[in-house]
Amino acid sequence: NEYKSYLRMADFLEGTEEESLFHNTHTEMARLESQLENQGYSDGYVKGQEDSTQGGFNDGLLKGSELGKKWGEVEGSIKAEMFLNAHLKPELEMLLEELNESFFE
Repeated sequence: NEYKSYLRMADFLEGTEEESLFHNTHTEMARLESQLENQGYSDGYVKGQEDSTQGGFNDGLLKGSELGKKWGEVEGSIKAEMFLNAHLKPELEMLLEELNESFFE
């Protein structure tokens, strides 16, 4: 279903200036989701070893995934605003960069 929506949007934007922005945004979102899931996995693994329990691993993985999803929603909203309001793009790009820097420190 999500892939069908992606294809519909890609078809709609085909041949427009926004097409590459859309594809770049989609690629970036996939990269961030993977990065956050990996971080969640790593966090869960470390906590699981420290506590010597499976519960710590599961908690870290779950929290990392939840955090990744929430971050994806925030980033997606900002990128949608950039897409819909080109005049705000420079400010929104700067905001997104600052958020990324503080989030991944």
